[in-house]
Amino acid sequence: MGITKVDKVIIAVLLAVSIGVFILANIINGGNRVASILILRIDGEETRYELNDVDSTIDFEFRNEKGRLIIDNGRVSMEKMSLEICPRQICSKIGWIEKAGESIICLPNRVSVILDGDSEEREIDALSS
Repeated sequence: MGITKVDKVIIAVLLAVSIGVFILANIINGGNRVASILILRIDGEETRYELNDVDSTIDFEFRNEKGRLIIDNGRVSMEKMSLEICPRQICSKIGWIEKAGESIICLPNRVSVILDGDSEEREIDALSS
């Protein structure tokens, strides 16, 4: 029993809806917003940096180890750590991030780097119960 015409129509509709939702989400979220803030979270503690004010690197410490972020023209990447510290090296393999909303996450070490486009704290618009 193969794929019928009805199956093909359902697949096409689902694919079209998925693409539409993806495009709409990018439009609502600002699409390619330029990043101006770098948020570095280590074990839940957050430090914010203005990307324009940062030199070429940010050195940070976690669990008695050291890490380094490389900054270049508003782009950010995680410098490769030793295999003992970060066994799978996923955080450094991500490469460069540069748009607001992009992130680098190192789960074993509880380190995350998030780019944001707003230079001031966001306020809560509304609360729902």
